[in-house]
Amino acid sequence: MASIVHRTLADGSTRYQAIIRRAGQSKKKQFRTRAAAERWARKVEAAIDDGAQIPDAERERRTVAQTIDDYLQSGALDHLRSGVTRQEHLLCWRERIGTHRLVALDTATIRACLAALERSEGPRGWPLAPASRQRYLASLRAMLAWAKDCELVPISPAEGAARKGVDAEPPGRVRYLDDVERAALLDTCAADPEPRLAPLVQLALLTGMRAGELMALEWRDVDLDRGLASLRRAKGGRGGDDTGARSVALSSSAVAILREMHARRTVGWPAAFAAPPHGRTRFPRFAWNRAVGRAGLEDFRFHDLRHTFAAYLLSAGATLPELAAALGLRSLAMVARYAHLETPHAGGLSRGWRSE
Repeated sequence: MASIVHRTLADGSTRYQAIIRRAGQSKKKQFRTRAAAERWARKVEAAIDDGAQIPDAERERRTVAQTIDDYLQSGALDHLRSGVTRQEHLLCWRERIGTHRLVALDTATIRACLAALERSEGPRGWPLAPASRQRYLASLRAMLAWAKDCELVPISPAEGAARKGVDAEPPGRVRYLDDVERAALLDTCAADPEPRLAPLVQLALLTGMRAGELMALEWRDVDLDRGLASLRRAKGGRGGDDTGARSVALSSSAVAILREMHARRTVGWPAAFAAPPHGRTRFPRFAWNRAVGRAGLEDFRFHDLRHTFAAYLLSAGATLPELAAALGLRSLAMVARYAHLETPHAGGLSRGWRSE
């Protein structure tokens, strides 16, 4: 049973302090009335009997902002390639719910923030798509799981916070170019004043490399004699120098493109797709959007060039395991997204454009 101690303060007012010593835990809290002290004591004793660890006074005062700061300083994100992105997510959460007490944070508050991100209240001033909201929620969920492991909270309110049918990850799509669309896109890229655009698109079609992988490609990663490109920081990796690295086979057409690029490269710039005047490697988004529009393509993203490469491989007779190796896919779920391309409707794609 809890002890209720009557106290008279210096100003003459009365307080009732509830003191609990139960199952190895010691808790106490002060109230204005005996009834309030008894209600709190019954609630805490019931929770202790159920095996819960009740936060002490310091933990009850801890804010979400303090917890995010401690999490970021703990090094929990250091081994993740997505660490910088996750930090951005958490700083966004810190701005919105940082003043909330950690133990008082509930699912309703998190859902209200997700609703705000769905509207035009994202960190950059525009709405976040469901997939982006899922990633923001995943970053918060990871932080709260860490807080739970540190016994700062008994449960994570982020579990189950995603709003059903609203914050769900949309099903993956596979959009690819047919022969007419491919020819139109290549023509508009060749005519575009951005000199990097045409080889960038051509290599994406010939290798299936992602935009980030191409932009990060350095000349030291390319062996033109052997026809190999080494991706030292492939997306599938989890950090470290070698983890997740893979090699991409270069066809004769890809080698020819890279040889021409190498011949007119700027000496001293390590990146294959470095841009003047400072050798930066930012993706030429404006030029890409311009070329897609002039080619008359609808609902087409740069990543869909990777899908087109996959469709070409499968139409040429490659198996799904061979496709997984070519694209560097580690998840069977990701490979399964391309399974339907083995059907005859992909057979009309050009088999001669991709030289071996």
